[in-house]
Amino acid sequence: MYFYCSNYHDRTYNPRSLKATVNRVVRYLEKLQKEVKFDAIAFSGTSGAAIAYPVSVIAGYHLINVRREPYKQHHGTKIEASGNRKIYRYIILDDFIASGRTIKSIVRAIKKETAPSSWSRIATEDKPVECVGVVIYSDQGDSSKSIQISKWKKIPVFMIKVR
Repeated sequence: MYFYCSNYHDRTYNPRSLKATVNRVVRYLEKLQKEVKFDAIAFSGTSGAAIAYPVSVIAGYHLINVRREPYKQHHGTKIEASGNRKIYRYIILDDFIASGRTIKSIVRAIKKETAPSSWSRIATEDKPVECVGVVIYSDQGDSSKSIQISKWKKIPVFMIKVR
């Protein structure tokens, strides 16, 4: 029996493609870390998780999982992250940018979660948490050099060709 798989999801559902994509992302992030310092990788959705988890294991980056909706679980929050490390600067890892809504919602959710008044394991009162870049591992979608997050803030976009 065959199951439907869109072409761009082949990089996460096909073990060979997944391995090649993860290895390419790891190499790219090691170079990027030298010029754009970051503490963690934020992601959302299953395609983001499929790449972020193995990248974290191989390269040792902490993760911030931003759910689209809070799950009904014991903590009831939209965000999960490593509780034993303060996070100040993060990048977002995603498969492509269409409208920018996913990127903006990740930034907003992390900003809300890290506000001094909120209870959070990643909240920091001494320094604001900042998104320092978006890494796209695809040759589809917008190839712009930055994304406008708010009226005053743009975030650089880095593209990794995975095919």
